[in-house]
Amino acid sequence: MAMETDILPRLGKRKFSQKGEATYQRMLECAETHFAARGYAATRMEDIAQAVDVKRAAISYFFPNKLSLYLSVVESVCTGLVEKVEKVIAEHDDPINKMEAMFEVWIHFLVERPTAYRLIMRQLGGEEEPVDVGHWSLAIDIVDNVLKQANAACADKPVDVEKLVATACGPTFMYLAFQFMRADFDPKQKQFRTELGEHIEQIKQTVRDLFQTG
Repeated sequence: MAMETDILPRLGKRKFSQKGEATYQRMLECAETHFAARGYAATRMEDIAQAVDVKRAAISYFFPNKLSLYLSVVESVCTGLVEKVEKVIAEHDDPINKMEAMFEVWIHFLVERPTAYRLIMRQLGGEEEPVDVGHWSLAIDIVDNVLKQANAACADKPVDVEKLVATACGPTFMYLAFQFMRADFDPKQKQFRTELGEHIEQIKQTVRDLFQTG
């Protein structure tokens, strides 16, 4: 059973020297790759230390245990996504346009950072990974806020978040799962970029259909 960690005390990040900050970021990047590929239980701190080319004890200077490292990885993913989403929705006044822009940014984020996609899918599975409710709630709050605005402005029958996720997020998870499994997957390939653009337009149309705006 997954362990909910929203009740755990948050470990504030200490200030490091320039060299220490670089090491900290390399540890996060390597840990994200390992957690995404192997899962929380199968990832060993020793493997991450080897990948970063430091001693095992050096990781403890930055992260007291594996759970704190995992939570820091999740925080990094969530912060990266939230910053992009907040920036793009601030450029729009119409709530449907905000919704469309939000999904477009989210899809591009997952394509550019497939490790984030795999971490999210593992957490959605809920069987192995610690469930970090606290960090994910930052993104969920943005979705709820935009959804409330869209419902107030457009929908005769309010759209709930479960329906939005099922109709807009579900197809994207399936689409990307297929793409990431391809041996020749290349996010820069012209054909993929064309297909991705078509998928994004389909998701935007799904959003418009949900709120009956076109």
